[in-house]
Amino acid sequence: MPIISSTKVFDSSLKIEDIINLLSDIEALIKSIKDARIVEKTPKGYVVEFIFRSFFRTISEKLIINSRRTSERSVVITAVGETLDIDVSIRLAERFPYTRIEIVTTCRSDIEKLCKKFVKFIEDSIVAYVRTMRKIGVRKEALKETVPMEEEKPPKPAVAEMGVERVEESRPSTYITQEIIAKLTDPIYLANTLLKATLIKRIITQVPSNIEEFRKTIVEPILEQAKNYKLVLISMRADNTEIYVSLTPDGKIIAVYGVIKRVREIKGGEEMLPVLLGVAKDREARIRIWGVTELS
Repeated sequence: MPIISSTKVFDSSLKIEDIINLLSDIEALIKSIKDARIVEKTPKGYVVEFIFRSFFRTISEKLIINSRRTSERSVVITAVGETLDIDVSIRLAERFPYTRIEIVTTCRSDIEKLCKKFVKFIEDSIVAYVRTMRKIGVRKEALKETVPMEEEKPPKPAVAEMGVERVEESRPSTYITQEIIAKLTDPIYLANTLLKATLIKRIITQVPSNIEEFRKTIVEPILEQAKNYKLVLISMRADNTEIYVSLTPDGKIIAVYGVIKRVREIKGGEEMLPVLLGVAKDREARIRIWGVTELS
């Protein structure tokens, strides 16, 4: 029986314990997968139907899936079906300021093409799940911080308040949707956006050694100008490394895309920036800062 094996490594800003808890919740993981449907829960695990549709045909495969924590830094997910068996070993390691996640997937099946399809599908699904949960977690924490404690309300004044305009704290711009954020890690979309952008500033300097230095030396000096645009794009080239960082007008990093030696792509949220800065560290970089007024 042929055996297909693959290893995928990525990084997250979540803590190790948070990632372990996410991956141990196999029901939530399955429900996050678009092409998966839980049929029933049995003592052996969840019976899950996977459906892959193409122009020519539809593939349906049922697997019994389970997850178990094997140590403080590792989780194993198993998926057993009539035509294939899959083992997914996930190991975590601290790589300050982020967590490195290594996924080792092994599939056994007489149908080699099906094995290859499932291996890639499972890897991509786990990466998407962790990154989506990171965004949701950050959003929940932000909500907790902005909800004030209930205070005793002062008595209403005798004079009616007429024509008083309520001034609220600034909120994140609503025009930058999740769809646009996803597009900002697409090189074709980035290229088209840069064609319509306005060059704000040119810099030739050493690549910042970490994200704090990046903010201080590159982002903070242009915050006043950034307010005039819907989006700010920072492009950075250092030898064979290219980095593109997308910011909101208030300087929040929402997307990162990078290419190393014109071959390896790294993309995601703010947590990916330290990875790329580490690769290009100590090199001279040509940096361009662009203002974007139109988003499609």
